[in-house]
Amino acid sequence: WEYDQQDFSPFVKRRSDNKKGKKPWAQKGSGRARHGSRYSPLFGKSATNTAPHGYDNKRKKKIDRLQHYKSISTVLQSKWKCMKIIDGLEGWAEPRQKKMEECLSNWSDVQPGDKSMLLITRNGFGQLSKRSSLPTPESYDSPIYMSSRLIPRLVLRRPRDIDPTSDGLFQALKARRVFISREAFFDLTAKYGAEDGWAFKSERRILVEMLQGLVDEYPF
Repeated sequence: WEYDQQDFSPFVKRRSDNKKGKKPWAQKGSGRARHGSRYSPLFGKSATNTAPHGYDNKRKKKIDRLQHYKSISTVLQSKWKCMKIIDGLEGWAEPRQKKMEECLSNWSDVQPGDKSMLLITRNGFGQLSKRSSLPTPESYDSPIYMSSRLIPRLVLRRPRDIDPTSDGLFQALKARRVFISREAFFDLTAKYGAEDGWAFKSERRILVEMLQGLVDEYPF
């Protein structure tokens, strides 16, 4: 996953990546140099081996989605010694960094900033504007994010971010202390539960189970 996040040089087409096209003029009799295609590097529509080729050197490393789900589930279960479930965290009312630092100190045996910490809540979402490097207007609606965004080595994620489409596995591996709100813990249990987690079921299987539940509820 880390390899796929690397920035590679832009892709430039080689001659073999283009269609051949027709011969621009006859082999003899025109007085011009012979050419077989307009897509030759001499015409500027493709590049030679001296130009950057971008993804030519990138290995194809695709992670199976189910394997990625199992990895996240395994990592979360292995963090039970350094994981704490906080009741009432979703009701955080004021954007106060000092109060958040005091709470982190009380919840953990290390001071904020000493080790990597992961805070998983439903409402802890925010991001910086690429233009002004300031929090976006939506970020001000999250007191948890505004209280935590300047604390070093503290990362906030939502349950929906603990997913193969995001960096949830990487952050869960890196974290040495994990704090989860009670509501977020129920969300992660429903998704990554070892016995009945919906992340390990196909869409058809989920549909069948829902229909079976409706049959039990309305037998007639």
